Amino acid sequence: MGNGKTFLLQQTAIEMKNSGYKILFLNSESSINPLDLQQLYLKKDKTLLIIENYIRHLDDVKSLILQCPDNVKFLLSSRSVIHELNYDKLELQEENDSEIYIDKLTHEELRELSDLFSLYKAWGQRDSWGPERKIQHLKNQCNSEFSSVLLDLVKSPDIQRRYIKLFEAFRNKNDVARVLITAAILTALSFEARFDTISELTSSEYIYSNSFKRELETIQTMTVSSDRVIFNSAVIAKFGELNYERQFSKRFELSA
Repeated sequence: MGNGKTFLLQQTAIEMKNSGYKILFLNSESSINPLDLQQLYLKKDKTLLIIENYIRHLDDVKSLILQCPDNVKFLLSSRSVIHELNYDKLELQEENDSEIYIDKLTHEELRELSDLFSLYKAWGQRDSWGPERKIQHLKNQCNSEFSSVLLDLVKSPDIQRRYIKLFEAFRNKNDVARVLITAAILTALSFEARFDTISELTSSEYIYSNSFKRELETIQTMTVSSDRVIFNSAVIAKFGELNYERQFSKRFELSA
């Protein structure tokens, strides 16, 4: 979450279009239309079919790969952990596919990230460290993974100070907090934070109420659409997940 998968897919789509490919982009909220794909397969144009968070369409993706002609290529994205659990289900021929783990950062990327943290005083108590020590911390403690760097950043005193006042409000607003935590966990697991899913998991209809949409904490942390919520920041989602999951887990169990 928050490592730039969507941005990379969009950039790839632009590059491939400029190279002469037709592009069909299915994002997390898209559904696969069999009629559109049938028309796609009848054409002989070079085509790139991009599917974001392919796990949500796993059965359809398997079927599409089996049927696709040589002129159609696939680009699939997923969180690493979810992908590793489901990769075998795709039943791909190894010689025809490749995997790219974008979560791993190069030494130069770690240096740029470290400099960015220093510029915005995000290192907290580690701010006095030298440049090389900071880079080694990102390599060794965060395994050069952007998601781990994000988690480490969330734990920094500066980020805690920035968000603590906002999330302190949830301590006295259990209904809002339950929605926040549930949505954060769903997001971390690459699931959509849909109203019906959250309502079922929390055993509450609160998320459908106008009161939820009007809450200041909701407005500050989430974008609320007609049937789902989306965090405005991956850092906010991680902060809520890390700091409030344990606090409310027993209450979730009691209400289940």
